[in-house]
Amino acid sequence: MAGSRLTVVLLVWVAVVLSLSAVVPQAPPHIEDPLVRSQWLANVPANARPVVERLQVFGVFNLLDSAWLRLPLALLLAHAMVMLAHLSPAIWRRMGWSSRRPPGDSTADSPVDLPGKSLRLDRAWPGPVEHVGRQVINRLEKAGYRVLLRQDREGFVAWRWRWGWLGLAGVYLGLGLASAGLILTGWLGQVREIILEPGNPAPLSAPDAPSLVLDEVTGVGRDPIHPTTGLASMRLLTGVGESRRLVFPLHHSRLLRGTWLTLVDLRPVAEVTAVDTKTGEHALLRPFAARTSSQERVRLPLAEDPEARFVGIPAQNVTLRVDYQPDAERPATPAFSLSLFQGSETLPSQSALLVSGDEVTLGEMRYLVVFDYDAILRGHSTLWWVMVAVGWGVTALSFSLLAVITPVYVRGQVTAEGEAKAKGCRVTLTVEALGDEQRLRRLRQELRACLENRA
Repeated sequence: MAGSRLTVVLLVWVAVVLSLSAVVPQAPPHIEDPLVRSQWLANVPANARPVVERLQVFGVFNLLDSAWLRLPLALLLAHAMVMLAHLSPAIWRRMGWSSRRPPGDSTADSPVDLPGKSLRLDRAWPGPVEHVGRQVINRLEKAGYRVLLRQDREGFVAWRWRWGWLGLAGVYLGLGLASAGLILTGWLGQVREIILEPGNPAPLSAPDAPSLVLDEVTGVGRDPIHPTTGLASMRLLTGVGESRRLVFPLHHSRLLRGTWLTLVDLRPVAEVTAVDTKTGEHALLRPFAARTSSQERVRLPLAEDPEARFVGIPAQNVTLRVDYQPDAERPATPAFSLSLFQGSETLPSQSALLVSGDEVTLGEMRYLVVFDYDAILRGHSTLWWVMVAVGWGVTALSFSLLAVITPVYVRGQVTAEGEAKAKGCRVTLTVEALGDEQRLRRLRQELRACLENRA
């Protein structure tokens, strides 16, 4: 569990699962509800439904809430804790806080498995040990190192950018916090889907919480059914006669009254109204798919179950089907085909084409169809995401710190050699450093220059 290679493997595993969740269509929330599941499967091509149903039990269409993501996150959390426990004593020594060790304690010189590079330099010098030691220490200090003699007087330790070693601990601390936050968010977090329609307030979280009201939605893209970008303008009702205007770009998030809101989708709809040509009164319409009462205005989803595009008019004993018809000459202009079914007939008795915002008369009713969007938001009413944000922030700052500086820790030893000990000695430097190959190459050249035998 203690190895930097395992860190890379687990991060790649998490990244692959997250990437697949963005490529493979994911099931909507509450897929365990039979109605939600049937509506979701209705959008799947008929020849692919058997394969989809077999793969669904393996969590392929619910990757963000399955063992495929939770397992690597749990392993990453355990790995981060093991790495912190393994590296903390070594980082403590690399920071120079254990350099004043008591005589006989050799822990500061024990090899430690730290990510990074270790190198050893030695050079024979003429002259007595004390004189050579002073020369080496002076050269290291001129190069920017802080040098401290050990209590046993057998050598010295030196370091530069010693606070950079904390970046190594920060990487694993941040990964541990982010992993724990993601796990707790998946297990304990409350995720709520909020569908906003213009003029219909929806509570932000609990029923007694402030409500959101959608004002306007703008979708941008060559295909209006699948907008690539978009903007939703809404209001938060904060009190009687008081509101706060909010603007959400598509796929953007923000914190609002303790709830982390994300605009996850713009759902294209056809807003239908019907007016009796004889009386001029609005007729009551009743959608087939939604469990709602009859109303004067209905919004039919265009990119979901085809059954959701049927609407009944009980007063006339007719059924209206609305289909989206992209215009080949004007692909950005929404157009529709309307089919009218009398009683229990399976074939339409009348049909017509119209552009969004136009009216058409079929039978005794005049129909108005307008293309619009519903805003679908996802609200996380838990604060575990704060741990995730802090974790990724600490990880990013730690990586940035290690990318800018190269922390170096040096253990030096000057020993006499040969029979005439006063005439010669050997200088040995054991170096631990973090950095890329280019910076480590410059570090090696710099330390070799400090060991050159020159006056």
